[in-house]
Amino acid sequence: MGKVNLNQSYRGLLKQKKQKPTAKEARESTSAGLGSVSFKLILAFAIPIILILVLGISSYNSASQAIIGNVEESTLNTLNAESSYLALGFKGVEERSLELLSMEQMDLYYKVRTLDVSNVTTKQTEAKQDIMKKMFNFQSTNEFIYNIYLTANVGYGLTTTSLGSSKQSYPDYYSQFIETDVGKAILESENSVGWMDYNNFFVEKMAEEHPKVNVSDYAITMWRKYAFATTIIIIIDVKQEAVDNALKELNFGTDSLTVFIAPQGKETIFAGSDDGEPTKVGQDAGISISGQEYYQKAIASEDKSGYFYEKYNGRDYLFSYSKIGETGALLCTLIPKSVITSQADSIRNLTLIIMAIAIIAALVACFLISVSFGKAVKSSIKSLVQVTKGDLTASFDTKRRDEFGIIARSNEKMLEGIRGLIKEMQVIGTDVNVSSASVYSHIEALTAATKDISHAIKEIESGVTTQAVDAEQCLISMSNLSERINLVYDNTHEIERIADVTKNITGEGIEIMDKLNQTSKATTDITNEIIQSIEDLEIQSQSIGSIISVMNSIASQTNLLSLNASIEAARAGEAGRGFAVVANEIRSLADQSMTSSKKIESIIEIIQEKTQNTVSSARQAESIIETQNEALRQSIEAFQNISRHVENLVQNLNRITDGIRDIESSKTDTLDAIQNISAVSQESASASEEVGATIDNMVDATAKLREIAAELKRNSENMEKAISVFKF
Repeated sequence: MGKVNLNQSYRGLLKQKKQKPTAKEARESTSAGLGSVSFKLILAFAIPIILILVLGISSYNSASQAIIGNVEESTLNTLNAESSYLALGFKGVEERSLELLSMEQMDLYYKVRTLDVSNVTTKQTEAKQDIMKKMFNFQSTNEFIYNIYLTANVGYGLTTTSLGSSKQSYPDYYSQFIETDVGKAILESENSVGWMDYNNFFVEKMAEEHPKVNVSDYAITMWRKYAFATTIIIIIDVKQEAVDNALKELNFGTDSLTVFIAPQGKETIFAGSDDGEPTKVGQDAGISISGQEYYQKAIASEDKSGYFYEKYNGRDYLFSYSKIGETGALLCTLIPKSVITSQADSIRNLTLIIMAIAIIAALVACFLISVSFGKAVKSSIKSLVQVTKGDLTASFDTKRRDEFGIIARSNEKMLEGIRGLIKEMQVIGTDVNVSSASVYSHIEALTAATKDISHAIKEIESGVTTQAVDAEQCLISMSNLSERINLVYDNTHEIERIADVTKNITGEGIEIMDKLNQTSKATTDITNEIIQSIEDLEIQSQSIGSIISVMNSIASQTNLLSLNASIEAARAGEAGRGFAVVANEIRSLADQSMTSSKKIESIIEIIQEKTQNTVSSARQAESIIETQNEALRQSIEAFQNISRHVENLVQNLNRITDGIRDIESSKTDTLDAIQNISAVSQESASASEEVGATIDNMVDATAKLREIAAELKRNSENMEKAISVFKF
């Protein structure tokens, strides 16, 4: 097969020689496609370019994440610091309220359960004044304290405001205050100190006296409760200004918001700016953070501070929060995500510029290298085109010292080897041509012989197949015959059973006919006796007739005697009248006897007539019984003949049954033999098919070998022609 491929390549060279391609077409076909040097160079330079892109993107992502992380941490730290400052200020407010409760003067005035405001001592009055001074001192020295209110269930209330300055109504404020929702909540609270937005009660009281009072001056309100012997409540309002000053220190840029939210949701909002201080946002701006879900999420969180990204007005914002101590107030900020990432945009732009410069430099280097490589490739292609035309005198001279120079010198050595190889192949080709002609003639003879063998095998296969089909058909026929024999065998058994039943019934019929014969004989005897009795009865009837004649004669004589007696009685007259009566009676009896005799005579005549008819019928019955006895005798003989024939039938059926058993045994042996014949035929057919297939494969192989020999012959001829093309 190697020689065939080599010859095919030589045919290709001849074909190329006939087409005569130009050098330009050869260069284009060589350099075109994905396998060209230019494409590979571009691919090679694309790898570092891609790496540069990956590096730039990774650097940008890392820097962006680092910047964003720093901004997030810095924002949270700043928020925590300001929150700590506010918490410290609020803690100072709580400590001032505790300091008030701890004063000795409180024990002299507000902690006395039996205090009577209409009858106070000098010390109690001085104590109250000292407490008042202390409250004003706290208001003036603490930047967070705006107003202080002290109310109790004893004494007068105190405040640093002008509330009640014109009238002494402080005692009433406590009772009114504890009835409000805030007052009830303070009294019911388990804590002694707490925080709220502001105290509505005192604000409303202030507004009654001073309409210019503004709730916006209060940022948050603290309350403290003392409940032992008496109940004291201290309320301190925190200055809004103190909270505003703290929020002014937090400026996170344009569109950012810094918010202080009191426990019940009162908000203090500052908007950030890039070129100045943040500005306070009024309530009329419509901005509300306490109603947002992320505010509720921050309040419900166990963390004191944290941050996460949320949507606000359709934009992504960084929401950072910090809880202010235990007051329930929250300090939070909203910073647009675009502001946070703006610092990373410069890094992105710088990265894009560097990547563009790197890509341009790589493309220029790629172009210069590809031009240099193109010249070397074109020189090699020019020499290779000459070789493809059969001109082995071409050379690959070059002055390059790189890999292309090594390839050119290697091609020169290869060309020298091809020249020597072609010369040797020219000699060998002649010998191969002679040998292929001889092989081709022998293969022709082998092909003819193989076809004859194949034809004979096919005829054998056809005969064996036909024999197998016939054997199988015979097996089917024998199976059908076996079924019919079994059916006949079953029917014969049924006939034999019926014959046995018939024989038994015939025997029973003979016995019945014997009994009937005996009964018929007894009937004949009884009939004879009846006839005899009827004849005797006829004789007796005749005797009765003679007796009736005598009786008739006696009746006639009696009538005559009666007549004579009547005549004599008539003659006797009255004396014979009784005798006449007797005579009449006798005559009457005689007439009755005569009448009865006539009736008896008539009956006797009827009996005699019936008796004669009965005798005649009995005679006929005797004749019929004799005929019946003869028929009965013939029937008995017929039953006996039937019994004898049934016995012969049973014997013949037994012989038939024995024959069928022998047929059944022979049938089984025949079926086994036919099955063996069918199996052998099938195996023979299968073996013939295998042999036929083998012969067919041999024929195919011989045909292929013949084609290969013919191809070899053509190749050797083509090789001689191809070798004749080359120039040495």
